[in-house]
Amino acid sequence: MVTLVKQIIYHATAKSNWEKIRTTGFKIPKNDWAHFYMGGTRKKPGSLGYGLYGFWEDTELARLFISNTTSLKEHAIIRLTLEVEEEQTLNFFDRLEDIKLFRNFVLDSNLDRVIMSLRKLYRNSFKQHALDGALIESFIRKLKRDTEFSQIDCVISATSTSIYKRVELFVPNGVEYCIRTKKIITQYELE
Repeated sequence: MVTLVKQIIYHATAKSNWEKIRTTGFKIPKNDWAHFYMGGTRKKPGSLGYGLYGFWEDTELARLFISNTTSLKEHAIIRLTLEVEEEQTLNFFDRLEDIKLFRNFVLDSNLDRVIMSLRKLYRNSFKQHALDGALIESFIRKLKRDTEFSQIDCVISATSTSIYKRVELFVPNGVEYCIRTKKIITQYELE
């Protein structure tokens, strides 16, 4: 039996982007596998891979994020309602089984060459963890190929978003969603 869980997340963007989203909907970034392992991708993956990012039940964190990481004068906070199948979610927030699966993937010595290749192409910084995102993309690809996972619609993780002026902390200050497919977005509106 499929279990759908309703979630509310908040996505921060430029006000001009909101106007485009209202008329044409969201565009979810996809992985360009043809260039992924060669470093020729147009856009590096985010910390949780490619997708649309938002903060779970936290308008304040979305507002702080966009205020502290961009120079935008006008921004929009968009409230998204999601219907997520737990079986199609990679959950690094509160599902220990997923955390262990990923840990074992990274520790697998058969993947050393792949991981070393990704380390040359992608880097983690305090604000953006492109290497983490690249590893998650590779992990999802392997899950789809080798296991019962046919689809991963979103990735969830505790996050330490850069919002503090005086210090950079790794202590989580929110929960971040990376939406990988539009079908789980049932509604969206300006907050």
